[in-house]
Amino acid sequence: MTNQPYDLIVIGGGPIGLAAAYYGAKAQKRVLVLERFGFFNDRGASGGESRQFRIQYNEKEIAQLVLDSLPLWTELQAQTAEELLHTAGCLWFGNPHVTGAEGQIATVLKVMQELKLPYRLVDQCDLEQRYGFKSVPSSYSGFFQPDGAAINYPALLRVLYRQAQASGLVTLLAQQPVIAIQPTAAGVTVTTNNATYHGTKLIIAAGPYVNEVLGLLDLRLHIGIWEMVSAYFRRVDPTVDFPTWINFDAAQGDDPMLYYGFPALDWAKSRDYVKVAANYPVQIHHDLRTYHRQPDPQVIANISRWVGRFMPGLDPAPHDPSTCICAIVPEADNPYALKRELILDFAPPCVPHHQNIVIYATGWAAKIVPLIGKICVDLAVRGTTPHDITKLQFTEDLLQ
Repeated sequence: MTNQPYDLIVIGGGPIGLAAAYYGAKAQKRVLVLERFGFFNDRGASGGESRQFRIQYNEKEIAQLVLDSLPLWTELQAQTAEELLHTAGCLWFGNPHVTGAEGQIATVLKVMQELKLPYRLVDQCDLEQRYGFKSVPSSYSGFFQPDGAAINYPALLRVLYRQAQASGLVTLLAQQPVIAIQPTAAGVTVTTNNATYHGTKLIIAAGPYVNEVLGLLDLRLHIGIWEMVSAYFRRVDPTVDFPTWINFDAAQGDDPMLYYGFPALDWAKSRDYVKVAANYPVQIHHDLRTYHRQPDPQVIANISRWVGRFMPGLDPAPHDPSTCICAIVPEADNPYALKRELILDFAPPCVPHHQNIVIYATGWAAKIVPLIGKICVDLAVRGTTPHDITKLQFTEDLLQ
């Protein structure tokens, strides 16, 4: 066993784990981060160059968390010369009553009104004349929210890693898969394939590998691991510059008709290309040994067909198709809709000394990475947080 004690041990070296390390160091705590692969890997939910930042949600409490994260994004931006958030606005359009992975247009409009968020309603004419789409059904409607942005994901990882490392309080260890966790009244002992470590508190931020880690505590969540596919498309009309956007429509045959995309970004391939992705799972994994990181050609064909039909400013030939994975709690009767956005809480009482363990799991949390890291540290260090995480806590139906 190593003799060096830590105030916090963090399992997972992705964005949430690195954000927890960053805020742990700001709280003057000694932090150990254990990453099962290498830092900046593409084996989990951290792969890819960009993620969407949006405020609008089906649930007011989640939208408020995004608002609460804004000062933390400003703080992080001051630590790097790289642009972390490229503000281009966020456009939601399509059938306002269709529920997709991101929620539902009609419901989200009510939340934005309640929170007094700025937005502008759009119709078929706006979508074609202002935003560069074509052949839009006359029944389509939606809104444009001006605070939407694209997240520079590699830059976010770099600044968190660099600041944690520079603090002198964080130890970052790669190639450290955890094989045992032993909570006690005095703290938590964590064993990897290389060594054993002791910490006063433990934060689990293992992304899509969360059930593998929680299994060491005889705990398992009712989750699926969504495998999702995207590709880049070359701009043939340089005058068209899309915002971030999400489309909602009813399935047509084998095509779920749920897609989303990004603006042209300097850090993502080049400004000559934009990324468009399927907003539905190609496959839902329950054992990640079945994930082979090979983009499904049928889904790539679906995305290309959607681009060719609705986006005349792009060449529909796909470039650099890729996959990513994320742990999701889906609705039982709609595999394309989320039952829960996020899970963030102490371990449930069935785990011995559960108050020594904080768990973050599931959902697309890129837009609130700094805040999630800070809340994890709040809970671990002080036992509470000023942020409302009631909707993120464990419930019986989440546990297997």
